[in-house]
Amino acid sequence: MNAVRATIEVIEGPRRGTRFELRPGQEVLVGRLPDCDVPLVEDPSISRRHFRLWFDGLLLRLINLSSNGTQVNGRYVSEVELADGDEIRIGANTILKVLLGAEPGRSGEGIKRGGAAAGSTTTEETGENWETARAARGEPSARTETKVRPTAAEEAGLGSESDAEATAAEGETAGAGADEDRARPGSPLGRLEVIHGPAAGATAVLQPGQSLFVGRATDCGLVIEGDLTVSRRHCRIHFLPPDCLLTNLSPNGTRINGREVQEEKLRDGDEIEIGTQTTLKIRLFHDRAVHADFTDLPKDRGGAPIPVVTCVERSGLLHMVCATAPASPAMLALQLSRGCSVVAVVDLNRAGLQLPDVRSSPQYLLDWMPPEAARVASPVIAAGADPELFSVLLDNAWRKDALAVFFSQNSVEELCGHLRSLANYNLLTGEQAAGSTLFVFWWPSLLRNLLECGDQRTRQRLLAGTEAVFFEDADTGGWQLFSRSEEFSGGVMGLDSLRFVSVT
Repeated sequence: MNAVRATIEVIEGPRRGTRFELRPGQEVLVGRLPDCDVPLVEDPSISRRHFRLWFDGLLLRLINLSSNGTQVNGRYVSEVELADGDEIRIGANTILKVLLGAEPGRSGEGIKRGGAAAGSTTTEETGENWETARAARGEPSARTETKVRPTAAEEAGLGSESDAEATAAEGETAGAGADEDRARPGSPLGRLEVIHGPAAGATAVLQPGQSLFVGRATDCGLVIEGDLTVSRRHCRIHFLPPDCLLTNLSPNGTRINGREVQEEKLRDGDEIEIGTQTTLKIRLFHDRAVHADFTDLPKDRGGAPIPVVTCVERSGLLHMVCATAPASPAMLALQLSRGCSVVAVVDLNRAGLQLPDVRSSPQYLLDWMPPEAARVASPVIAAGADPELFSVLLDNAWRKDALAVFFSQNSVEELCGHLRSLANYNLLTGEQAAGSTLFVFWWPSLLRNLLECGDQRTRQRLLAGTEAVFFEDADTGGWQLFSRSEEFSGGVMGLDSLRFVSVT
């Protein structure tokens, strides 16, 4: 196979329109430092060394180096093989596009150490010259560093993320489901296929942490065309490895292996009958991926095991617990936010802290108090949009039973309004009582008990208008998250930097 040409183009941000060409054998650093191979010094939200690229002439691989995270096509990644057209988002303002195989429309900038643009071919380093330059600097050969940490799917023998996507695309046109698929690298963790009926051959990939609807409605994840006996939304399949749960939604009923069911756990190979003509088959390939031996977990680049997150459903909420203490609770919270508004409530008095000296003015949760009283008695609100205050407060108040972080699809202003109204919520009456009562919902020790053992009214009031809440876990020294949103849970479970295991 002929070598391909790789180019990275800045499509959004201060250096928009700039192109950088990669040469085979290059290992390229991208970041804010001027001596990075791709220096993006104009965007202060980019880390000093944000990510690394390795290009061998055929494959281009990205390795995240930043605690702020790197997104590829809207998904946070640790390591990933890049494809033509992929978009890489770093910092607050910068997006880069991957161009593979196609000739760029203009010459672009040749990458060299220090980020200098190549004005002619004499300054564009070839693979051999790059190796010579690395040796002169006393650096190890880039050609010996092609081994990277595999993803969880690769550890389980299921191939890379890009392989899984390619397999899913093949299944949509050619169908799948043979027993030999279980051992074929690149298979998705779960797949649903119509094996009989007018829609035979249609397939859908099951995404961990998300629900898939099956029916005639065009917004279903698997649309059944041509069978009018199938309801618009006939059944729902919720996939949280290792469990896959089917719920019947149709008055016409749903059968698994010929047996009428209302709610049933699915197993690999089960046949699902809906309507009078349609039969589906479920394929589940996740067993090896989620039942790994915890004594031999994949390691990160520093040699430490990837943190394990256990997931269990509690009264309609998904409870995630990780026993690994975060290096920076603030950075972890921002990664978990997945684009949502994120606001922390921090009790400085309980944490034994003074208000930090930062540029932004503090907002007080109990804003109905006189300013002098609020400075003494009120918790502080910190939004992720103010990273300086957010980081200082979270990283210093963590492990002191003094803060909780809330995520919401609503605006920061709306989320702050909800949190302020909670402070005056009366648990006994279920009513607001401004100024006469105080509901201390931001202490993790209390919050966990309310979410695990409280009545449904209290849980609904706590999480109304939010996607999830994140706080420390005193039992393990790590962290925990309660999510009420399947979409939010699915986004979190897509993080490559964590390993998720379901517990029943």
